[in-house]
Amino acid sequence: MFLDPFEYVKDNTDIVEVAETYGLEVNNQNKALCLFHPDNNPSMSFKDHYFHCFSCGAGGSVIDLVMELFELSSIDAVKKINNDFGLGLDLSPGQKIDFKEYEKRRQEKAAVNGFKIWLDQTYSEYCRLSRYYWENMLRYKPNPLIGWFHPLYVEAIHRWEPINYILDILSRGSPEEQIQLYQYLKEVKQRECQRTLQQCF
Repeated sequence: MFLDPFEYVKDNTDIVEVAETYGLEVNNQNKALCLFHPDNNPSMSFKDHYFHCFSCGAGGSVIDLVMELFELSSIDAVKKINNDFGLGLDLSPGQKIDFKEYEKRRQEKAAVNGFKIWLDQTYSEYCRLSRYYWENMLRYKPNPLIGWFHPLYVEAIHRWEPINYILDILSRGSPEEQIQLYQYLKEVKQRECQRTLQQCF
């Protein structure tokens, strides 16, 4: 019978206990200062064997956490947790452990989780934009007697429908549509960065 030590470690450890053992201060809301960016208010949350930062989007399993804390490979992180928490796994060279297969699955899972985080963050961002333009359409609605259109009203009229089309894809689109949207928005952002650089030089 093949024992997956990576899954065993995740299933048999408390990520909060691991984090506190290795020096992180976790508050009563299971949050700590993030390791991945300068953080003044605890934004890294721990839940169900995983961590996630609501500010920078970093996240992963207890193994990923230990990898980051001690700059270890996934294999060495498993060995450290096993030794430090007395899990009793036999990780001797003679044991049949497919580290390459695990690393492949870990990267695939990380990519899926990263995309889900992107979906959530982008949806929240576009919800705020939609509300902003909707409020501007109401606030700056033109008076027919004056015949003049406020620039913010004109901008809102042009942008509100495309933004809600994007929201529809983010919330109800097929995986293929969401991936296409991700690629499109990424290209748009790259073009904007290039224009900014050209203006600077």
